[in-house]
Formats: sequence, structure tokens, C-alpha cells
Amino acid sequence: MGPIDASRSVLVSVLLVGVGVQAAPNPLLSDAYLQEHLNAPDAPSIVVAQVEDDVITLRELALALGYSHGGGHAKEGKVGKIDFAPVLNRIISARLIAAEARDMGMDTVPEFQKAVDEFKAAALQEVLKAQVTAGVVSDPLEVENAYKDSVREWKVRSVLITKKEDATAFAAAIKAGKPFDAQVKQLIAQKKGRGGEPAGFLPRSQLFAPVEQALQKLKQGELSPPVQVPGGWALVKYEDVRYPEDPKLRAAAEAQAIGRRKQEAMEKFYSGLVARYVKTDAALLKNLDFEAKEPTLEQLKKDTRVLAKIEGAEPITVQELATALEQSFFHGLDRAAAEKKANRQKYIAFDALISRRVVPLEVARAKVADSPEYKQRVQDYVNGALFNRFMELVIVPKLKLDEPAAKKYFEQHRKDYTYPAFYTLESLAFSDVKAAQAALTKLQAKTDFKWLNANADGQLKAEDRKLEISGTLSANGIPADLATLLSTAKKGDYRLYPGPENQFYVVHVVELTPSTVQPFEEARQAVYDKLFPDQLNLAIADWAAKLKKAHPPKLFVELK
Repeated sequence: MGPIDASRSVLVSVLLVGVGVQAAPNPLLSDAYLQEHLNAPDAPSIVVAQVEDDVITLRELALALGYSHGGGHAKEGKVGKIDFAPVLNRIISARLIAAEARDMGMDTVPEFQKAVDEFKAAALQEVLKAQVTAGVVSDPLEVENAYKDSVREWKVRSVLITKKEDATAFAAAIKAGKPFDAQVKQLIAQKKGRGGEPAGFLPRSQLFAPVEQALQKLKQGELSPPVQVPGGWALVKYEDVRYPEDPKLRAAAEAQAIGRRKQEAMEKFYSGLVARYVKTDAALLKNLDFEAKEPTLEQLKKDTRVLAKIEGAEPITVQELATALEQSFFHGLDRAAAEKKANRQKYIAFDALISRRVVPLEVARAKVADSPEYKQRVQDYVNGALFNRFMELVIVPKLKLDEPAAKKYFEQHRKDYTYPAFYTLESLAFSDVKAAQAALTKLQAKTDFKWLNANADGQLKAEDRKLEISGTLSANGIPADLATLLSTAKKGDYRLYPGPENQFYVVHVVELTPSTVQPFEEARQAVYDKLFPDQLNLAIADWAAKLKKAHPPKLFVELK
């Protein structure tokens, strides 16, 4: 028996083994009722289970199943009858453990309370943002245009012309009305360029950026001006366009459009807050020069003049802005001033100070803290944090793995715990397979490798090789097909390896260290890490089962 390394982080997302629950008196919500109301607007008010004073709603169950309110379908996109029992049991298990952590006083620790307070502050603003943008919808035309732009494929015919003056002449001839095909035929006959064949439909990923930019400006049937590309000048004739259907890209376009609209709504809302709460001394703000030698930064950090009066909050002063501006530059305000960045940044820093004042004021005015959405977010966070804390402080430190079980797993998975083979290699490289085969035959007939390397015809220059196959290399550090080719080789063997881009390598195995299995002692921690999640799940299930007996949860649904 040996303790595992308990320093690893414990994830809330670990799969919990379900525990049984005590059924409440009839009438119970039927399985069919849950199926029908899973994503209904009233889901947050439908209680499906209770752990002590803590209720579990249908909304929580829906979120655990991958649904979101108003979202329609689960993340997996599957439609059909749902088995609620395993998921609800996992929620109950986590809630029982969170309740036990609360009973042990884990929620009273200062560092825990600090984390909760920080979450609450962020959650208030997030819920306010969600309320402001709740009614935002995308513009169908904007979505369609963005989608088409992402999937557009052009049907083109193109030519590549070596010299710019010939490319310009070709473009002029087409503009003058001369037939495209005839001009291409003449171009090829004069050996000034190539191409002209139909290329089918091409997505933007297969087009050089300058070519795509030229296509964007063309009407159907037009020829682009000469565009410089590797190898010369390209001219592209735009023949047709199509927009293939891609659900993922359409969803992305929808998300981007909604995101832009929400951003616009938030900017408009924030401008309204500033107008409602803030009166700024615009002249004073404009005249503050953080790049001047006088007044100095130290003097400005003591300047109590008011830059902005805020209804319901403390005013913003010059000294506060100077301090905030100094903190915004990693290398200090002096360097920013020398680089003429300070005065531009002062407006950003000033706006940040305003935001920190007016957003909490609006949160209080709108009573966001009283909203069910906010309360639910806080409850979910606290329960999750308590569950994590209980695991880290109670379950994980006591968790041990069975050494015989670990050794058994190791023996069953020895291939996963091996050192790779190491090869000391040297090679010749050719652009022609016949030349490579001839060199292989000579080497197998005992021709000296160094002599052949110095005298064999048809070898690639070192700078033209796509692979450098020399030195001592791990089987994991070479192409997989080369590793397979060498897996049956012995010291002194030669192999012909077809590399990338029609390059052929004759590889000599100078030395070979075969693959070996790690000793169990060296693999022990890796094995424990592999078995850890299963052991943790079992420990969590055991704790949940014990807590269920001490604090029987109530179930208000009839699960099958």
C-alpha cells in the first residue's frame, strides 16, 4: 500500500457514482412530465429533489444534462428519451458532500469566504449584463452575409505568367475583348506562362490572400489584374460562386452576430449609466499632461482636484487617476511618458475608474442581488467549492491505491510503459527512386557507405533535403512510418524509405537500442495517476452512501 501524490488538483468534473435516494410521498412528478418541462421557462421553479434545506430544481438537472434555458437541445444535439436517474443521483451525491463540508465549518474559513465574496462581485455584474442583453437577437441578414463570407467557394480559371509586362499585356488583351482560351493557348505556346484549365470550386483556404482579395472586387465573368504570387504573376477569371451548407459555420456566424449585438447593447447601456451618474470635468481631464516634466507624477498623485462627480459614490480625483495610470504600465509611467503613451492611456484608465463606480450603483438600483439568477449562481458556486474543498481536505489525503492492483494493471498495460527504441542513423537522399534503389543494392553488397556518399550520382543537396536522418534518434522522434520500417531492423541493416515530396532515403542503422519496458518502480506514479480517478469515484460514492443514510434526501420525481 502506498499513498498517492495528493498535490494534484481535484476537478469538480470528476464522474460521481450515483447513490440511492429516499422517495417522497406521492404524488411524484412523472418521467413524462420531466421530459416535457426540461427546458420550459418554469424549470427553475420545479423542485425535483431536496438535500436537507437545499433544493435541486429541474433547471439544475437540465444544465447537468447539457441543456440551457431557452436553448432547445442538449450539447450533443441528441433528441430522445432521457434517463434522468444517473444525472440526478450525481447531483445529489455532490450536494450531500457539500452539505457535510458546510456542517464541518469549511465555509467559515477566511480564504473560502474571500473567494465567495470575489465570485459574488463578479456574478452581480455578469447577471446585470445578462439582463441587459436578454432580449438581443441577431440580424438575419448580418448572419447570412457573415456565413456566406466564411463558406464562399469560387470557381475560377487562372494563369501564371513569369514576367509582369507579359501579365499586363494578357490582362489588356482580355479587357479588349479577346477570347480567354485563345490568349491562354498563345501564352503557353510562347512559353510565357501556364495554366488556364478549369480549377473547380476553391475555398478561401486554397487561395493566396492577394488572390482572394482580388476576387472579392470582381464581378462574375471578370478577370483580375495581375497579382504577384510565388513564381510570377497570377490572373484569375471569376466564373461562378457557391455557398456549401455547413451547420457549424452557420452556428458560428450566428454566435458572432449575437455577440456583436450584445456588445453594442452593453456599450449603449453603459453610456446611459455614465450620463445618469457622472458629471466629468472634461476640460481638466483634457489638460492633464502626464508626459510633461511639470507637474511631476508625484505632484499629480497628491492632486485632490475632482475630475468626476458621481451620484451616490465618491468622486474621482486627479490623484486617483495618476495612481491608476501608473499601475497600468508594467515598466512605469516615466517610460510610457517618454514613448508618448501616457496621455492616450489616461482616458482608458479614467473610464475604468468610472466603471468601477457606476456599475455597482446600477447593480444596487436594479436589485440584482435579489434575482433568482444571481442566487442560483452563488449557490452553485458555493456548493461546487465546498465539494472541492471536502475532497481536497478529507477524501484525497486518505486515498490510497492497492499496490497489487497497480502491479496487475501495469502487467496488463506494459506496452504503455516502455522506453522507445533508439537508433544511430546515417542516410543518403535521392530525388529518383531508381537511383536510391541502386545505392541500396550497392550498400547491401558491402560497398563502403562513406565512399558511396561521396560518389553516388543523383543525390540531393543537404539544403534540399526535407528530412535530416542522421545522429541518435528516438523512435518517437522520427516519422511514424520510418519508425515502423526500422522496427524490424538490426544493427548494420539498410532500409529504403520513401520520404515526403518524392524524396527517397537510404537509411543505415549504425547502432540500435531496442525498446524496453520500464521497471514498475519507475512507472508506479504514472500507474497511480491512471488509476486515481476510479479510486476517487469509489471514495466519493462511499461517502455519499454514508451521508445518504444520515441525511436521507427527498425525491419528488418518479424515475424509471
